Amino acid sequence: VARARLGREATFIERLSAVLHDVRKPASRRAFEDGSVDFPGHEALGAKEVPGIAKTLGLSERETAQLHFLVARHGDAHGVPVLSPQELQELTSSPWAESLALLQEADARSCILLDGSHLPIFWNELLPRKDAAASTRP
Repeated sequence: VARARLGREATFIERLSAVLHDVRKPASRRAFEDGSVDFPGHEALGAKEVPGIAKTLGLSERETAQLHFLVARHGDAHGVPVLSPQELQELTSSPWAESLALLQEADARSCILLDGSHLPIFWNELLPRKDAAASTRP
């Protein structure tokens, strides 16, 4: 996704977030009589694992914070249409909004629905808003 969208390779932390974002999903699995399942709170459970993983890998404070943000907030990134303006602003103003958009798209593309499509991609909605005045300067 990074190569296609940004013309660059994903960073180590972006790749690590793709591997770890659902690390605690099985622990939160709920099954229903109709055969459907959901995974409430798996993001928060996964985020609790980040400090130990970061310590084992020797990540810096900033890398740890980025990984924590991506794991903890990837579910919010899938819920863009129902987020409050304040929640969306919090995501898009993060220094890691671009990384979150990458993770959201990769995660969405990997979740194949029954009709063969994938989850919606919210690339533009997750990118930081550009200053309109700055974009019109010559």
